[in-house]
Amino acid sequence: MNKKAKKKFVRTFVRSFAVMAVMIGAAGISYAGTKAYYHATGKTPGGLGNKIETLTPQEMETAAKNVVISEDGEKVTGIVVEVFNTSTGNLDYLTIPAETRITLSDALYQKFVAKEIDIPQIVSFYDLESYFGKDNLGEGMLYLINDYLDSDIQYYTLMSDDTFRNHFDKDEEQSWKLSDSCKEELEGLSSEEEIKEYIKEQYENVTSNLYRVSKQQYAEYMEQIDLSLVHTHMLPGQDITGEYQPNQEKARQLWEQILNADTYVSADERLPIEDNSSSIGLRIRIQNGSGITGLAAAFKTKLETDGHTIVAAENAPVSGVTTTEIHVKDSSVGRDLETYFNSPVYVTEDNWTDADSDIIIILGTADRQ
Repeated sequence: MNKKAKKKFVRTFVRSFAVMAVMIGAAGISYAGTKAYYHATGKTPGGLGNKIETLTPQEMETAAKNVVISEDGEKVTGIVVEVFNTSTGNLDYLTIPAETRITLSDALYQKFVAKEIDIPQIVSFYDLESYFGKDNLGEGMLYLINDYLDSDIQYYTLMSDDTFRNHFDKDEEQSWKLSDSCKEELEGLSSEEEIKEYIKEQYENVTSNLYRVSKQQYAEYMEQIDLSLVHTHMLPGQDITGEYQPNQEKARQLWEQILNADTYVSADERLPIEDNSSSIGLRIRIQNGSGITGLAAAFKTKLETDGHTIVAAENAPVSGVTTTEIHVKDSSVGRDLETYFNSPVYVTEDNWTDADSDIIIILGTADRQ
């Protein structure tokens, strides 16, 4: 790695991964008094780990993973998962839109219920601070992201919206990337002493469960990264009237590809994601929960005309439904049905009991003809 590239790498890596470190305990914990104790013991005072199970940072990972979160005092405003692979030298940023809305798995939801953590099963990421509070926001975010991606991310870094936007800008695909101003600022760092002082200053601006000693273990791998090959990704899904509806199967596929990618050889290449989300050929049950006579039959005709397989058009076991619900047993399907309805809600059911269908549509009054 030439001197210029090495210099650029150290600056960028420090800002994007290394700098986001060292504050101990759950998000929002003061440095005063207890800082030295928690740094030494690695304990998390008052966090969700004491209620569920402790998230213990590992000594070292081949792929170091860190969730960077911004908040404005009321809501989450930005989420980026940072992955540095010490084996390949790859550095990736995965954007999870703050507007992302997911359904918690039954296992995680029941775990929250058992521990008297008051959170609904369908949640939007921007609203997580209202459920966990600022003190537990970082740890709570890890539980939700790990549950959704089937991942094992250990670290979080929490910062203000202003600090986050000093670090990141959005690219043409609305994914967060390192900001130009951040890169320009780092150009002034030219020695190890300056970098250490810079890191020390940055500690006062973020809260994290990533210890400085843990970060320092990755120093020997820094020279592996070619900064021109840093990759940004967007969580697969679609924006539906202000809510981001992710595709879980594609999201998990992308996550595995990031972790297992060979050393990147071209600039910001997009990892291929297989598109198998079409509902054509799947068995669809339409249920009328709106109370509007003939609504199920009308949608049966419309969907069959477009080639969909409808196994039944019937009344729903519930009534008074306002927003149409699309129930699926696999989160990768049913997304193409969104265009037929007015901002439907997608529900993935872990325990599917209808042996005669793959998708159940419960019609609401919002889709009256």
